[in-house]
Amino acid sequence: SLSTMADSLESATLRAERERASFDVQRMAVAWLGSAEAAALATEAGQRLLGMGELYERKENYKLGKYDRYVRTAARVSDFVARLRPGAEMASLSGAQKLALYHAAFPVGNNVDIHEGMFTPTIRLQGSDEQQKQWLPACESRAILGSYCQTEIGHGSDVAGLETQAMFDKEKGEFELQTPTVRATKWWPKGVGRTVTHAVVYARLRLPQPDGSVMDKGVKAFLVQLRDLETGENLPGVRSGDIGPTIGAVESEQGWVAFDRVRLPRSALLCRYGEVRPDGSYEERGGRGTAKRGYSTMMKVRSEFAFMSAQYLAQACAIAVRYCAVRRQFPKRDVAGEDMQVLDYQSVQVRTLPWVATAYALRFTGRKMLRLYYDAER
Repeated sequence: SLSTMADSLESATLRAERERASFDVQRMAVAWLGSAEAAALATEAGQRLLGMGELYERKENYKLGKYDRYVRTAARVSDFVARLRPGAEMASLSGAQKLALYHAAFPVGNNVDIHEGMFTPTIRLQGSDEQQKQWLPACESRAILGSYCQTEIGHGSDVAGLETQAMFDKEKGEFELQTPTVRATKWWPKGVGRTVTHAVVYARLRLPQPDGSVMDKGVKAFLVQLRDLETGENLPGVRSGDIGPTIGAVESEQGWVAFDRVRLPRSALLCRYGEVRPDGSYEERGGRGTAKRGYSTMMKVRSEFAFMSAQYLAQACAIAVRYCAVRRQFPKRDVAGEDMQVLDYQSVQVRTLPWVATAYALRFTGRKMLRLYYDAER
């Protein structure tokens, strides 16, 4: 068939390009993935993924609207988790094999990866020993799913300017969580619109004083339940939704959430580095400078942005460069009956190859940033 002939021609052309490389292709793969073991795991995961069925094919993605992509990705997540349960087909895989397969199955993320990437680590880093004992088992079993709500419409990197408020009510021993302005709406957190059950919400801790004034203790992290665990409906005072079409996160729900006098128990404040006492006073913990560790999850994610950007850019480069290698245009001057590969034109090379180099630069920079972060945490 015409399709088979085209596939054969493309395969032969790409094979010839790889054979002409001035470097060892396998060694370059090891450099990209970090080790020979990681390269072997990625190859194995790719082969395994080919046998996992139509749900894991992505050819039709760009024909789908955002909501349909969301539903399809959610179905893929459910199927993937089911395959890993005890007694299931992939339960015996090692942890490294499962992780490699996860990255192969979800190359641009999914609706709930923020649970593992930001929500659970924040509880580990900022929760007290008691809070960790209470919440981590539910996180690890996925009895709850969480998001991370820091960015607001009006403030992103300017964490000190966040406007969401958590006012302490000493009489009831509770906080009242409030979105005081439209600018204070939490904006962009993955999964928060309709998927996750809980979120770590960053809000200004406000403590009423005996003289009638209110002390602002700065931005702190609160663990907030957003939805009923049985029905999935928003709890009273919680409003949320999807922010709409996005360019990058094409398979995930990016959401918004606002709060109207939502009551939280005193234990909702993640209190590894500071706690509100029943009398309304605030007790610092951990010594000078430890409060800044409350933002360490975002530092980790910023490091991951560089690393992940390399992956996304590399995917785009692979599509562009491979296409330019197999696409032919205008006859060769020295070979009768054969057209030039588009990639052989200098004007094309100058528009594509620097981006390949940039992908490698981002990859190595992101890896270094993550090592620095984990060294600091240790």
